[in-house]
Amino acid sequence: MNHNFHNSSYIHCLLTNVIMQKYYYWLPEHDSQVRRNFEIRGAKQLKNIFCYARKIGKMPKFISPDNLEKLKQYWESEDFKKLSATGTANRKSDVHGVGPSLHTCGAIPMTEWRRRFVSINIAFRVIFLINYINDNH
Repeated sequence: MNHNFHNSSYIHCLLTNVIMQKYYYWLPEHDSQVRRNFEIRGAKQLKNIFCYARKIGKMPKFISPDNLEKLKQYWESEDFKKLSATGTANRKSDVHGVGPSLHTCGAIPMTEWRRRFVSINIAFRVIFLINYINDNH
């Protein structure tokens, strides 16, 4: 069976909107934000489904045999193994002796933000003490 990707994608998009709007209501100006949030959450859920399926070896029923074979080939590829090893090492990395970093605040790790905050906090205390001493003398 030959599907036109663009048409099936468009139909899927319409059906998703109809189903979502059946149970939820939002103002029309929020359509793009709602859609973006739905896509992000859906992508995360799909990623978790595939990760779980790969680990236990039981695939979801919605994956066709052709796509299942492609997924298995990708999971066995050197590119995927390299990405997986990098991710595993990053999750287990020790950040300046504090332990694994679960939250990074973007490119700057929490440990660096903590160090910066301590430096700023000390600087504000010094400035406060200098001003306090000058005002009382």
